[in-house]
Amino acid sequence: MNYYPSISDNEDDTIISIATTRPSNNNKQKQEAGRYFFCLGTCAWALVNAIFAELPILIRDWCDNDWSIISLIALCISLSNLAPLLWTIVLDVVSVDVDCAVVGIGTLLVFGIATSFFFILLSNQHDGFILFSGKTWILLLSSCSGLVGTMSLVLFYPHAAKFSSSDAIPSLANGTAMANFFLAILAMLQHPSLDQPSFPLSTYFGIVSALFLCSTGGYLGTVG
Repeated sequence: MNYYPSISDNEDDTIISIATTRPSNNNKQKQEAGRYFFCLGTCAWALVNAIFAELPILIRDWCDNDWSIISLIALCISLSNLAPLLWTIVLDVVSVDVDCAVVGIGTLLVFGIATSFFFILLSNQHDGFILFSGKTWILLLSSCSGLVGTMSLVLFYPHAAKFSSSDAIPSLANGTAMANFFLAILAMLQHPSLDQPSFPLSTYFGIVSALFLCSTGGYLGTVG
């Protein structure tokens, strides 16, 4: 006597269909997550790398050829490493019911877009800088750029770790690496050390702004 229930041909086809559909759906979700996090990672260190790539122009036009300011720029960026420590302390002291990484990333992207916008705005000031001198502006914007870079480490990667897709974190790192490589090639084509570069500083930071918009699209994809 057969104690096992028989399976009809239709039921057998249904089981096979489910078994083959689930892996394809998982692969599709992994690919989507990978694309979103690749885009998100493009802005992480874009501002900092852009500053060092454009130093010849910034020092000539903003700092009256005072190359000693490089050490101050490096100091401002280094001091921004204190931001993750302060962020950790705040999270330990204050308890909130929202996803801090999601809120923090959104805030950081707005902050980064504003910073790149100021670079564009100030690079078009031919009659002198507003509010502060060029040296003061470059130190302020270097601090803001360093803040975006350091905070991206403590916000982007924990956010990616929440996803079951194994492609999330590698895609995030690849996006950062490819964006920095692209900015370096772009600076080589620009020739910023020349008196007349191939394209102006405002165009270069306009492209950096575009990377932030790309990152915003990736961010919305991960929270949507």
